[in-house]
Amino acid sequence: MVGVTPAAGCTYNVSYNIIVGNSGGITGAYSLKDTPLFDSDVVILSGNYGGHATGPMNVSGSTTLATNTNIGVGASHTYTVTFNVRLQLEPGSK
Repeated sequence: MVGVTPAAGCTYNVSYNIIVGNSGGITGAYSLKDTPLFDSDVVILSGNYGGHATGPMNVSGSTTLATNTNIGVGASHTYTVTFNVRLQLEPGSK
């Protein structure tokens, strides 16, 4: 995880990086999906990603960040994912 910062309206911005690297000897291609898996007491309000590509994140289910994206020999692509979340703490929540 990159970090958690307080945001407006008693919410938090949660950010993390996804790094894709090519340590092979030839140019390659990859596809990348990300699925948020927060605890049940975290409500996702919105999300986005930036870095090698940019776009909105789905608040439930998977988001495709890359499809058949070329990556050169020795290269790496970094995606920073940020979700705005609210805590919904209840007795017995996990």
